[in-house]
Amino acid sequence: MTAFIVALIFAYVSAGVAAVPLLEIVSKTIPPTRRGMFFGTRRFIGGILGIGAGMVVGIVLDQRSERQWMSGRVFDFVEAVVGKLGLDGHAFPTDFGVIFLLGAVFMAVGTLVFCFAGEPPAAKVEGSSRLLDQLRHGLSLLRRNTNYRRFFFARVCWQFTAMAFPFYATYAYQTMQISASTIGLFLSVWVGSGIFSNYFWGQLMDRRGNKIVLTATAVLGALPPIAVIAIDGWLIEHTGGAVLMVLIASTFAINGFIRSGRLISNITYLLEFAPESKRPLYVGFMNSLSAPFMLTPVIGGVIIQILGVQTLFWIALVFALANILLSTRLEEPRDTNS
Repeated sequence: MTAFIVALIFAYVSAGVAAVPLLEIVSKTIPPTRRGMFFGTRRFIGGILGIGAGMVVGIVLDQRSERQWMSGRVFDFVEAVVGKLGLDGHAFPTDFGVIFLLGAVFMAVGTLVFCFAGEPPAAKVEGSSRLLDQLRHGLSLLRRNTNYRRFFFARVCWQFTAMAFPFYATYAYQTMQISASTIGLFLSVWVGSGIFSNYFWGQLMDRRGNKIVLTATAVLGALPPIAVIAIDGWLIEHTGGAVLMVLIASTFAINGFIRSGRLISNITYLLEFAPESKRPLYVGFMNSLSAPFMLTPVIGGVIIQILGVQTLFWIALVFALANILLSTRLEEPRDTNS
Protein backbone atom coordinates (compact mmCIF):
# COMPACT_ATOMS: atom_id res chain seq x y z
CA MET A 1 0.00 0.00 0.00
CA THR A 2 2.83 2.41 0.86
CA ALA A 3 4.51 1.77 -2.48
CA PHE A 4 1.23 2.39 -4.29
CA ILE A 5 0.60 5.72 -2.52
CA VAL A 6 4.17 6.89 -3.13
CA ALA A 7 3.92 5.94 -6.81
CA LEU A 8 0.57 7.72 -7.13
CA ILE A 9 1.93 10.90 -5.56
CA PHE A 10 4.98 10.74 -7.81
CA ALA A 11 2.75 10.31 -10.88
CA TYR A 12 0.62 13.34 -10.03
CA VAL A 13 3.63 15.52 -9.23
CA SER A 14 5.31 14.47 -12.47
CA ALA A 15 2.16 15.23 -14.45
CA GLY A 16 1.96 18.68 -12.89
CA VAL A 17 5.58 19.44 -13.71
CA ALA A 18 5.26 18.11 -17.27
CA ALA A 19 2.15 20.18 -17.97
CA VAL A 20 4.10 23.46 -17.93
CA PRO A 21 6.65 22.65 -20.69
CA LEU A 22 3.94 20.81 -22.68
CA LEU A 23 1.68 23.87 -22.76
CA GLU A 24 4.65 26.14 -23.43
CA ILE A 25 5.58 24.15 -26.54
CA VAL A 26 1.95 24.05 -27.66
CA SER A 27 1.66 27.81 -27.28
CA LYS A 28 4.79 28.29 -29.43
CA THR A 29 3.78 25.89 -32.20
CA ILE A 30 -0.03 26.22 -32.41
CA PRO A 31 -1.46 29.69 -33.22
CA PRO A 32 -4.23 30.97 -30.91
CA THR A 33 -6.90 30.58 -33.60
CA ARG A 34 -6.11 26.85 -33.93
CA ARG A 35 -5.61 25.84 -30.30
CA GLY A 36 -9.30 25.18 -29.75
CA MET A 37 -9.42 22.50 -32.43
CA PHE A 38 -6.04 21.17 -31.34
CA PHE A 39 -7.16 20.55 -27.77
CA GLY A 40 -10.67 19.55 -28.91
CA THR A 41 -9.28 16.92 -31.27
CA ARG A 42 -6.84 15.77 -28.59
CA ARG A 43 -9.65 15.26 -26.09
CA PHE A 44 -11.91 13.63 -28.69
CA ILE A 45 -9.31 11.05 -29.65
CA GLY A 46 -8.39 10.57 -25.99
CA GLY A 47 -12.05 9.94 -25.14
CA ILE A 48 -12.41 7.30 -27.83
CA LEU A 49 -9.19 5.62 -26.73
CA GLY A 50 -10.42 5.84 -23.14
CA ILE A 51 -13.44 3.74 -24.05
CA GLY A 52 -11.10 1.15 -25.56
CA ALA A 53 -8.91 1.29 -22.46
CA GLY A 54 -11.99 0.67 -20.32
CA MET A 55 -12.67 -2.47 -22.34
CA VAL A 56 -9.11 -3.69 -21.84
CA VAL A 57 -9.28 -3.05 -18.09
CA GLY A 58 -12.60 -4.91 -17.84
CA ILE A 59 -11.18 -7.88 -19.73
CA VAL A 60 -7.95 -8.03 -17.72
CA LEU A 61 -9.88 -7.83 -14.45
CA ASP A 62 -12.45 -10.32 -15.75
CA GLN A 63 -15.46 -8.06 -15.09
CA ARG A 64 -17.65 -9.09 -18.01
CA SER A 65 -20.52 -10.04 -15.68
CA GLU A 66 -20.42 -6.54 -14.15
CA ARG A 67 -20.28 -4.68 -17.47
CA GLN A 68 -23.41 -4.92 -19.57
CA TRP A 69 -21.80 -2.87 -22.33
CA MET A 70 -19.16 -5.56 -22.87
CA SER A 71 -20.71 -7.07 -25.96
CA GLY A 72 -20.58 -6.66 -29.71
CA ARG A 73 -17.98 -7.05 -32.41
CA VAL A 74 -15.67 -4.31 -31.19
CA PHE A 75 -15.47 -5.79 -27.71
CA ASP A 76 -14.99 -9.31 -29.11
CA PHE A 77 -12.10 -8.01 -31.22
CA VAL A 78 -10.47 -6.29 -28.23
CA GLU A 79 -10.97 -9.41 -26.12
CA ALA A 80 -9.31 -11.56 -28.78
CA VAL A 81 -6.29 -9.24 -28.98
CA VAL A 82 -5.92 -9.14 -25.19
CA GLY A 83 -6.16 -12.93 -25.08
CA LYS A 84 -3.52 -13.44 -27.75
CA LEU A 85 -1.16 -11.16 -25.84
CA GLY A 86 -1.70 -13.25 -22.73
CA LEU A 87 -2.89 -10.33 -20.64
CA ASP A 88 -6.10 -11.85 -19.28
CA GLY A 89 -6.79 -14.71 -16.91
CA HIS A 90 -4.46 -13.55 -14.13
CA ALA A 91 -5.37 -13.58 -10.45
CA PHE A 92 -5.00 -10.64 -8.07
CA PRO A 93 -2.60 -8.84 -7.77
CA THR A 94 -1.04 -9.88 -11.10
CA ASP A 95 -4.05 -8.56 -13.04
CA PHE A 96 -3.56 -5.07 -11.60
CA GLY A 97 0.15 -5.37 -12.28
CA VAL A 98 -0.67 -6.01 -15.95
CA ILE A 99 -2.75 -2.83 -16.06
CA PHE A 100 0.03 -0.75 -14.47
CA LEU A 101 2.54 -2.25 -16.90
CA LEU A 102 0.35 -1.35 -19.88
CA GLY A 103 0.05 2.18 -18.56
CA ALA A 104 3.81 2.47 -18.19
CA VAL A 105 4.38 1.22 -21.76
CA PHE A 106 1.97 3.72 -23.30
CA MET A 107 3.38 6.56 -21.20
CA ALA A 108 6.89 5.65 -22.33
CA VAL A 109 5.78 5.62 -25.98
CA GLY A 110 4.08 9.00 -25.57
CA THR A 111 7.18 10.47 -23.94
CA LEU A 112 9.38 9.11 -26.73
CA VAL A 113 7.16 10.60 -29.43
CA PHE A 114 7.08 13.96 -27.66
CA CYS A 115 10.88 14.03 -27.68
CA PHE A 116 10.72 14.52 -31.46
CA ALA A 117 8.53 17.64 -31.17
CA GLY A 118 10.39 20.76 -32.22
CA GLU A 119 10.39 23.79 -29.93
CA PRO A 120 10.81 27.20 -31.56
CA PRO A 121 13.20 29.49 -29.66
CA ALA A 122 11.57 31.90 -27.24
CA ALA A 123 11.70 35.62 -28.03
CA LYS A 124 12.70 36.34 -24.44
CA VAL A 125 13.87 33.92 -21.76
CA GLU A 126 13.57 34.81 -18.09
CA GLY A 127 16.54 34.02 -15.90
CA SER A 128 16.38 31.25 -13.31
CA SER A 129 15.06 32.09 -9.86
CA ARG A 130 14.44 30.35 -6.55
CA LEU A 131 11.15 28.62 -5.84
CA LEU A 132 10.35 31.12 -3.07
CA ASP A 133 10.87 34.00 -5.49
CA GLN A 134 8.56 32.33 -8.01
CA LEU A 135 5.91 31.99 -5.33
CA ARG A 136 6.20 35.65 -4.38
CA HIS A 137 6.01 36.67 -8.02
CA GLY A 138 2.91 34.54 -8.53
CA LEU A 139 1.17 36.06 -5.53
CA SER A 140 2.09 39.49 -6.83
CA LEU A 141 0.48 38.62 -10.17
CA LEU A 142 -2.69 37.58 -8.38
CA ARG A 143 -2.82 40.91 -6.53
CA ARG A 144 -1.93 43.23 -9.40
CA ASN A 145 -3.49 41.56 -12.45
CA THR A 146 -7.28 41.92 -12.16
CA ASN A 147 -8.05 39.65 -15.08
CA TYR A 148 -5.75 36.92 -13.77
CA ARG A 149 -7.46 37.14 -10.38
CA ARG A 150 -10.95 36.97 -11.88
CA PHE A 151 -9.96 33.98 -13.96
CA PHE A 152 -8.62 32.19 -10.87
CA PHE A 153 -11.81 32.74 -8.88
CA ALA A 154 -13.90 31.75 -11.90
CA ARG A 155 -12.02 28.43 -11.93
CA VAL A 156 -12.60 28.02 -8.20
CA CYS A 157 -16.33 28.65 -8.63
CA TRP A 158 -16.39 26.17 -11.48
CA GLN A 159 -14.81 23.50 -9.29
CA PHE A 160 -17.43 24.05 -6.58
CA THR A 161 -20.16 23.79 -9.20
CA ALA A 162 -18.57 20.62 -10.55
CA MET A 163 -18.37 19.10 -7.06
CA ALA A 164 -22.00 18.05 -7.55
CA PHE A 165 -21.24 16.12 -10.77
CA PRO A 166 -20.69 12.70 -9.12
CA PHE A 167 -23.91 13.01 -7.13
CA TYR A 168 -26.41 13.38 -9.96
CA ALA A 169 -26.25 9.60 -10.29
CA THR A 170 -26.65 9.25 -6.51
CA TYR A 171 -29.72 11.50 -6.58
CA ALA A 172 -31.26 9.62 -9.52
CA TYR A 173 -30.74 6.25 -7.86
CA GLN A 174 -31.66 7.04 -4.25
CA THR A 175 -34.25 9.80 -4.57
CA MET A 176 -35.79 9.19 -8.00
CA GLN A 177 -35.59 5.38 -7.64
CA ILE A 178 -34.19 5.05 -11.16
CA SER A 179 -32.74 1.63 -11.89
CA ALA A 180 -29.00 1.06 -11.97
CA SER A 181 -29.12 -0.01 -15.64
CA THR A 182 -30.85 3.26 -16.60
CA ILE A 183 -28.29 5.27 -14.66
CA GLY A 184 -25.63 3.36 -16.57
CA LEU A 185 -27.27 4.60 -19.76
CA PHE A 186 -27.28 8.16 -18.40
CA LEU A 187 -23.56 7.89 -17.65
CA SER A 188 -22.99 6.75 -21.23
CA VAL A 189 -24.85 9.87 -22.37
CA TRP A 190 -22.55 11.93 -20.12
CA VAL A 191 -19.41 10.39 -21.60
CA GLY A 192 -20.72 10.58 -25.16
CA SER A 193 -21.77 14.22 -24.93
CA GLY A 194 -18.39 15.08 -23.45
CA ILE A 195 -16.45 13.31 -26.19
CA PHE A 196 -18.40 14.55 -29.19
CA SER A 197 -18.79 18.13 -27.93
CA ASN A 198 -15.04 18.70 -28.12
CA TYR A 199 -15.22 19.56 -31.82
CA PHE A 200 -18.02 22.06 -31.22
CA TRP A 201 -16.14 23.83 -28.45
CA GLY A 202 -12.88 23.76 -30.41
CA GLN A 203 -14.43 25.42 -33.46
CA LEU A 204 -16.22 28.01 -31.34
CA MET A 205 -12.98 28.95 -29.57
CA ASP A 206 -11.04 29.29 -32.80
CA ARG A 207 -13.71 31.43 -34.46
CA ARG A 208 -15.04 33.54 -31.59
CA GLY A 209 -12.42 33.44 -28.84
CA ASN A 210 -12.14 31.86 -25.42
CA LYS A 211 -14.29 34.18 -23.32
CA ILE A 212 -17.51 33.16 -25.07
CA VAL A 213 -16.82 29.50 -24.21
CA LEU A 214 -16.03 30.33 -20.58
CA THR A 215 -19.25 32.36 -20.37
CA ALA A 216 -21.38 29.76 -22.17
CA THR A 217 -20.17 26.92 -19.96
CA ALA A 218 -20.76 29.08 -16.87
CA VAL A 219 -24.37 29.77 -17.92
CA LEU A 220 -25.04 26.15 -18.86
CA GLY A 221 -23.46 25.05 -15.57
CA ALA A 222 -26.37 26.56 -13.66
CA LEU A 223 -28.99 24.48 -15.50
CA PRO A 224 -28.36 21.00 -13.96
CA PRO A 225 -28.63 22.12 -10.30
CA ILE A 226 -31.70 24.22 -11.19
CA ALA A 227 -33.28 21.14 -12.79
CA VAL A 228 -32.66 18.95 -9.73
CA ILE A 229 -33.88 21.64 -7.31
CA ALA A 230 -37.04 22.11 -9.41
CA ILE A 231 -37.66 18.36 -9.60
CA ASP A 232 -37.22 17.86 -5.89
CA GLY A 233 -39.19 20.96 -4.93
CA TRP A 234 -42.18 20.99 -7.28
CA LEU A 235 -41.94 18.98 -10.49
CA ILE A 236 -41.81 15.60 -8.78
CA GLU A 237 -45.42 16.09 -7.64
CA HIS A 238 -46.81 17.90 -10.69
CA THR A 239 -45.07 16.29 -13.67
CA GLY A 240 -45.25 12.89 -15.31
CA GLY A 241 -42.52 10.30 -15.00
CA ALA A 242 -41.44 10.62 -18.63
CA VAL A 243 -40.77 14.34 -18.25
CA LEU A 244 -38.76 13.75 -15.09
CA MET A 245 -36.68 11.08 -16.84
CA VAL A 246 -35.91 13.49 -19.68
CA LEU A 247 -34.91 16.21 -17.20
CA ILE A 248 -32.63 13.86 -15.27
CA ALA A 249 -31.07 12.58 -18.49
CA SER A 250 -30.52 16.17 -19.64
CA THR A 251 -28.50 16.95 -16.50
CA PHE A 252 -26.05 14.19 -17.43
CA ALA A 253 -25.87 15.36 -21.06
CA ILE A 254 -25.33 19.01 -20.11
CA ASN A 255 -22.71 18.18 -17.49
CA GLY A 256 -20.70 16.16 -20.00
CA PHE A 257 -21.12 18.89 -22.61
CA ILE A 258 -19.99 21.79 -20.44
CA ARG A 259 -17.20 19.86 -18.72
CA SER A 260 -15.39 19.38 -22.04
CA GLY A 261 -15.74 23.02 -22.99
CA ARG A 262 -14.53 24.21 -19.62
CA LEU A 263 -11.50 21.94 -19.54
CA ILE A 264 -10.36 23.15 -22.96
CA SER A 265 -11.08 26.85 -22.39
CA ASN A 266 -9.31 26.85 -19.01
CA ILE A 267 -6.14 25.94 -20.89
CA THR A 268 -6.50 28.01 -24.05
CA TYR A 269 -7.61 31.19 -22.28
CA LEU A 270 -4.62 31.16 -19.94
CA LEU A 271 -2.18 30.52 -22.79
CA GLU A 272 -3.61 33.39 -24.82
CA PHE A 273 -3.68 36.20 -22.29
CA ALA A 274 -0.42 35.36 -20.46
CA PRO A 275 2.63 37.37 -21.65
CA GLU A 276 5.03 35.17 -23.60
CA SER A 277 8.02 35.79 -21.34
CA LYS A 278 6.04 34.95 -18.19
CA ARG A 279 3.74 32.28 -19.59
CA PRO A 280 5.29 29.36 -17.64
CA LEU A 281 4.83 31.33 -14.40
CA TYR A 282 1.22 32.18 -15.23
CA VAL A 283 0.42 28.57 -16.11
CA GLY A 284 2.35 26.88 -13.31
CA PHE A 285 1.15 29.20 -10.55
CA MET A 286 -2.49 29.02 -11.70
CA ASN A 287 -2.42 25.22 -11.84
CA SER A 288 -0.77 24.99 -8.43
CA LEU A 289 -3.35 27.29 -6.86
CA SER A 290 -6.24 25.45 -8.51
CA ALA A 291 -5.04 21.92 -7.71
CA PRO A 292 -6.48 21.70 -4.15
CA PHE A 293 -9.94 22.53 -5.47
CA MET A 294 -9.92 19.32 -7.50
CA LEU A 295 -10.91 17.68 -4.21
CA THR A 296 -14.26 19.49 -4.05
CA PRO A 297 -16.24 16.25 -4.70
CA VAL A 298 -14.96 15.09 -1.31
CA ILE A 299 -16.46 18.25 0.19
CA GLY A 300 -19.65 17.46 -1.70
CA GLY A 301 -19.84 14.06 -0.05
CA VAL A 302 -19.42 15.63 3.37
CA ILE A 303 -22.17 18.16 2.62
CA ILE A 304 -24.55 15.36 1.65
CA GLN A 305 -23.81 13.45 4.84
CA ILE A 306 -24.39 16.49 7.07
CA LEU A 307 -26.91 18.68 5.23
CA GLY A 308 -28.43 16.46 2.54
CA VAL A 309 -28.25 16.26 -1.24
CA GLN A 310 -30.64 19.18 -1.78
CA THR A 311 -28.26 21.53 0.03
CA LEU A 312 -25.40 20.36 -2.17
CA PHE A 313 -27.24 21.35 -5.34
CA TRP A 314 -28.18 24.74 -3.85
CA ILE A 315 -24.51 25.40 -3.05
CA ALA A 316 -23.51 24.28 -6.55
CA LEU A 317 -26.07 26.71 -7.99
CA VAL A 318 -24.73 29.62 -5.93
CA PHE A 319 -21.20 29.00 -7.20
CA ALA A 320 -22.54 28.59 -10.75
CA LEU A 321 -24.13 32.04 -10.55
CA ALA A 322 -20.88 33.50 -9.18
CA ASN A 323 -19.04 31.81 -12.05
CA ILE A 324 -21.36 33.50 -14.55
CA LEU A 325 -20.67 36.90 -13.02
CA LEU A 326 -16.90 36.41 -13.06
CA SER A 327 -16.76 34.86 -16.54
CA THR A 328 -18.72 37.69 -18.15
CA ARG A 329 -16.26 40.20 -16.66
CA LEU A 330 -13.16 38.50 -18.08
CA GLU A 331 -11.23 40.18 -20.87
CA GLU A 332 -11.12 38.66 -24.34
CA PRO A 333 -7.38 38.37 -25.14
CA ARG A 334 -7.95 38.81 -28.87
CA ASP A 335 -9.64 42.16 -28.27
CA THR A 336 -6.82 43.25 -25.95
CA ASN A 337 -4.08 42.15 -28.34
CA SER A 338 -5.69 43.51 -31.50
